[in-house]
Amino acid sequence: MKNVFAKDDYLVFFDEPHLILSVYDYGFYDRSDIDMLGPAQRDYVAKKLASKGYQWTSGRILESKETDYRVVFPRSSIQGASPADIMRYETRHEKDIFVLTPTQAACYLLTLEDKAEAYQKLEQLISEQPINLEKMKDHLKHSPEYYFFCQIYPYLKQTGKDLAAASTGAMKSHLGRKFF
Repeated sequence: MKNVFAKDDYLVFFDEPHLILSVYDYGFYDRSDIDMLGPAQRDYVAKKLASKGYQWTSGRILESKETDYRVVFPRSSIQGASPADIMRYETRHEKDIFVLTPTQAACYLLTLEDKAEAYQKLEQLISEQPINLEKMKDHLKHSPEYYFFCQIYPYLKQTGKDLAAASTGAMKSHLGRKFF
């Protein structure tokens, strides 16, 4: 699956055992923004996977007869809920690829037991896609991951600033603009 998502400015894929696909949408965040996948993000992923035979089998799952992998768009249970909760109530099969916003993906990566791996993957993610770090800070306050997040927050914030200053981060167009 990694080759399907290679060299794409809007997608960051974390291969097995994580199977997370982060979809970039917009580079400017406010801590009060709702963090959920929009129609443009869903359409972008579906069009990207169409060449591999993926089709919608439900309103939130793409499947292909050519592969065992399913692509799952998790349900947003409550509008405005914590981005850390997006996968909390999802049943996950071994070959499910979860499609998340960059902030949701970052919250997932924080839960990895190997904190060195978590930091490395978070650094990779934020160097390619902006993450709403302020929203994460607000929502993680009462979670077990908060202490670790506070330790790495300054480094992630600087990496995010570097992305915003770099031409690659600043030049990305809003996904919704690409389709309309």
